[in-house]
Amino acid sequence: MASGATFQLVAVVIYLVGMLLVGWWASRATANSADEYLVAGRRFPLWMVTATLFATWWCGGTAMGSAGAVYEEGIMGVIPDPFAAGACLIIAGLFYMRILRRMKLRSMGVAYTNRYGRNVGVVASIIMVYVYVLYLAVQFMGVGKVFSTILGLPYELTSVVGALVLIAYTYLGGIVAVAWTDFFQMLLILLGLIAILPMAISKAGGWNAVIRSPSDTSWWYFFPHTTSFEGWMVYLAAWLGMGLGCITEPELLQRAFIAKDERTAVNASLITGGMYLSLGWIPILLGFAGIALVNQGVIPADALAEDSEVLVPLIAKTLLSPLPLAIFLSSLLAGLMSTGDSVLFSNAVIVSNDLYRAVKKKWLGTDLSEKELFVATKIAILALGALSLIVGLSMESLYDLMVYSYSLLFCMLFMPFTAGLYWQKANAPGAMAGMLGGLAVIVYGMITCRSIVPEPEWAYILISPLASLVSMIVVTLATQKSHPPRPLLSEYNEIVKWPELVTPEMDAKPYVVE
Repeated sequence: MASGATFQLVAVVIYLVGMLLVGWWASRATANSADEYLVAGRRFPLWMVTATLFATWWCGGTAMGSAGAVYEEGIMGVIPDPFAAGACLIIAGLFYMRILRRMKLRSMGVAYTNRYGRNVGVVASIIMVYVYVLYLAVQFMGVGKVFSTILGLPYELTSVVGALVLIAYTYLGGIVAVAWTDFFQMLLILLGLIAILPMAISKAGGWNAVIRSPSDTSWWYFFPHTTSFEGWMVYLAAWLGMGLGCITEPELLQRAFIAKDERTAVNASLITGGMYLSLGWIPILLGFAGIALVNQGVIPADALAEDSEVLVPLIAKTLLSPLPLAIFLSSLLAGLMSTGDSVLFSNAVIVSNDLYRAVKKKWLGTDLSEKELFVATKIAILALGALSLIVGLSMESLYDLMVYSYSLLFCMLFMPFTAGLYWQKANAPGAMAGMLGGLAVIVYGMITCRSIVPEPEWAYILISPLASLVSMIVVTLATQKSHPPRPLLSEYNEIVKWPELVTPEMDAKPYVVE
């Protein structure tokens, strides 16, 4: 291995060891407490919630995927991320974070269970677990892609090493480890962006050369340059799929659970949205700089023929000297691992606090103790981490599955979730109908198109949530007498909204906090 590659490998090893040390320190801070392990005692200040949310949202898809999409399609290729994804953070801050913090949740499944009952909560939890096993696999494989592109190391081996480190520190320290590693990873992400952008623009010939790099000026268009109905529907789907579909993501809303108060949760989401929309231009500009560098022969076009997402690692490998390259390599890993740890942890909490708790209550008639919840979450972290790694290593491409799984969140969960927070009449049959109505459209498309991602993709992204909404409204209104709606409750059975909906038949009579 060349001396430069050795230097970068040493820097990465130091980074990985540092993450493990943070996990070890956090394991002492959690002190075998389920509340500390799951929600950090709900005490994190604004700067910490903002840091962990930004690092979680800034994934490998943002750093590498956006630049690759610009290289292939221009601005229109990155409407979902960073623009719609950034808008999602602002929407969450304005309409969701305050009420979720008031609910004092530990996991997202409880949001459905406490509003609609156990059956709806279990179905929603299963959907989320399935989606995030796939998404975590993508993060693990991204680690291997970075190592193999920049250092020439074996893809499978480095994927496994990165996954094991991430699983280890998440297992050790829970949400405290996730938040603190995210803080340091955010700093690395910012340093990496600072290290590469000026160099790439300078090497490409300056701003004018970057702006003129695509031969087709439509590469810079922010709106569709067409009058066709389909063109505008594709554009609308790009905004809604991420802008609203990601609202139900557990790793986003979990940041409301750990904030010290409602105002902190709201402001962190709004600030992060502004940061994301601003800094999201950096990979976009790298994509245009990459076009210029390919046109000039600095980067061979053949290297991007099969996978344009390696453009950013190639720019870094070509232009940066050993120290900046080491920083940038660590920042790419930070983007992947800061998302991966949040996905793994939130998924594990859903398994322990929602699914395992529901099974124990139904079959044994007893609830989980705090110690059992603590142990079950740690076991779930190991099991889900291993499963995601196996899934990633056994498949050549996860892109189609990832697109399909995210469509499930939007098509099945968004309408019941939002209605549960804001529509007093929302009830269990309506919520279940909403989930199944969206799923029915997706399954129909899969069968008729014989593809896991039915085409045209935009039609299913738009029609499925519409079917979910209509199904929920119709069934909800038809079953108001047979299935009266429940009040919105906190994790601790406190009434958050609609105390007038309390009935004598409820399992445990909720109470209002003075």
